[in-house]
Amino acid sequence: MPFSEPQMQAAATGRIAPARAVAPAGAASVDPSDWESIRRALSGIAADTPQPVAVAWHNVGTGSDGTVTVGPAGKTSAGLCRPFTTTLNAPRGVRSYRGEACRSGKGDWTLARVFAEDSA
Repeated sequence: MPFSEPQMQAAATGRIAPARAVAPAGAASVDPSDWESIRRALSGIAADTPQPVAVAWHNVGTGSDGTVTVGPAGKTSAGLCRPFTTTLNAPRGVRSYRGEACRSGKGDWTLARVFAEDSA
């Protein structure tokens, strides 16, 4: 397995470069059609549900599936929004995400501020 440039420099100089923060693999690494499947599952849950609700989702196109759990919706500066968490069981592994879903002017739910919860 080849070494990265910083590893090669460390080996050549005997010095190790200082650690730097690395952003976790986030929502961008997920197939867009998986996010659409999650959004559709989330959209099927009534906005006035007072308790957290979990529903399963599946994307036939990618073979991914999981569970999305939404909390109660509330008014924010972005409109009607609610927190959500989801698992994503994909061929590459299992990941957990959290974010916020907000209702657009058309009445559709959009996903916002999605972050990976795990360290994979």
